[in-house]
Amino acid sequence: MATTLDVEIFKVMNAGNFWAHPIASPGSEFQDFMGKLNDHFRQSTTSQAVTQILKGQMCVIRRTSDSCWYRARVQNVLQTLSGPQASVFLVDLAESTLVPCCWIREVPAVFQNIPVQAMECFLIGPQTTWTCNILL
Repeated sequence: MATTLDVEIFKVMNAGNFWAHPIASPGSEFQDFMGKLNDHFRQSTTSQAVTQILKGQMCVIRRTSDSCWYRARVQNVLQTLSGPQASVFLVDLAESTLVPCCWIREVPAVFQNIPVQAMECFLIGPQTTWTCNILL
């Protein structure tokens, strides 16, 4: 039986490759999850930075642009003039970013079973030429 899923396309790589995520309605499970994740880390006084950071490791990071916490996968660890930093892929947003290693935390057990939201999608046999009709 075929099922459908309403998604929002938020990153287009090319005509046959894009990233999407389920549309999160107000009060949805995902919005609830993100609120709880951020509350957990804002209120936690015992949250310690991960001591050993490995490529491919799942973690939670504090993004520098908005100071919110997101789930991520470590892509690489770099030694920079401002200290160790990690290149991470935000698994729910399909974004890569660079964060100080001191902002990387382990994923608490309560948040480990939530499926990642960003889905890489591929079209089978996409057209190589496209036309666009604009109605005025």
